[in-house]
Amino acid sequence: MQNQLLDIPQENQLSRKLRRTIAWNVVISIVRQSRFRFGLVLILSLIFWAAVFCLFYDAFSFIDSMHAEVMSLLFNTFFSALMVMMAFSTGILMYGGLYRSGESSFLLTCPLRAEAIHAHKFTEALWFSSWGFVLLGSPMLIAYGIVRDAPWSFFLMLIPFIVTFVIIPASIGSILCMLVVAGLPRLRLHALSISLAIVATGILWVSWA
Repeated sequence: MQNQLLDIPQENQLSRKLRRTIAWNVVISIVRQSRFRFGLVLILSLIFWAAVFCLFYDAFSFIDSMHAEVMSLLFNTFFSALMVMMAFSTGILMYGGLYRSGESSFLLTCPLRAEAIHAHKFTEALWFSSWGFVLLGSPMLIAYGIVRDAPWSFFLMLIPFIVTFVIIPASIGSILCMLVVAGLPRLRLHALSISLAIVATGILWVSWA
């Protein structure tokens, strides 16, 4: 039995194999048990994507012809809101997957570094939290490219743009999750001390009055 930690290439290979196995089992489970539900979700997602695309196409056509200066404000607001939502969702997923999951407890017993376990759970959280951006952001960007007669390179670069964009808020959410978990015991102690001080001050004030 191996008593030493795996090296980084072995850890990466093991993590990729674990993710492939989990993904394959999920696909097999969906095909065998939840075929109707999966088809319904897929159809509704496509309908929602088409509706969002038509909405943004009409909006960009109107803005491009009358209020071109609003375009930058719209993009800034939209992507800023998506970044905040993705940061929060990734933080929640990281907390549930890394600190409240039985899988993490099992992985901690394996000869893996903590960084490898975090990378594995971060990849899962990134996958689950990025679907909202793909569902909302891709029709917006495609509609914008069609309205502005963008070259083919614009549409070709959408995929790497989406991939690099989702990593930023996901990383921020993961960092905030670890900071909150690391500082939560001390925050609880400070909150308890402040609460007791407020209660004691209130009792003294009522008694004095």
